[in-house]
Amino acid sequence: MPEIKKTSRNIDSYDILSLIESSRSAASIAKSNKLRNRPVIRLWTRQVCHWFTVDMLDHLRHGGRISAASAAIGTVLNIKPLLHVAEDGTLKVMDKPRGRKKAFKLQMSKMEQGWMPELGKLVVIGHGDSIETALELKETVLSKYPDAEVHIADIGPVIGAHTGPGMLALIFWGTTR
Repeated sequence: MPEIKKTSRNIDSYDILSLIESSRSAASIAKSNKLRNRPVIRLWTRQVCHWFTVDMLDHLRHGGRISAASAAIGTVLNIKPLLHVAEDGTLKVMDKPRGRKKAFKLQMSKMEQGWMPELGKLVVIGHGDSIETALELKETVLSKYPDAEVHIADIGPVIGAHTGPGMLALIFWGTTR
């Protein structure tokens, strides 16, 4: 009996938006019967922009992302760090706004600077048990970009364990990686 080699591939946050948009494009092309027998799925993982903030710093401290002293001082100062997934896949603190509203505005400014709707109009808002804030961000995105296709998604337990409740992510196609 021949040996069957099993392979698997982890899908990370770089791939999510690409997979959703590529699947939608593939379905549309398949439905229209164009490009028969040609590959239609193309992943542009390096053009997926992730900008997110957390509400509490405890989970970043527990995960070793920040020190206990930084978490304590940041909590007292009401710091809501603007985090970003860098080219190498590491998590980077890009700014340290004080308060949720300032963090929210920074996320929107990153989208304003780099969103490329010609790559795809899909915008995903991920949240960690903060649907009200996610809906508020959705309204803000749609008021500025009425053609955007905004979807809200709960984050999973793995990311949630690192970010905690109150995490809010804005994910879109663009140049502000």
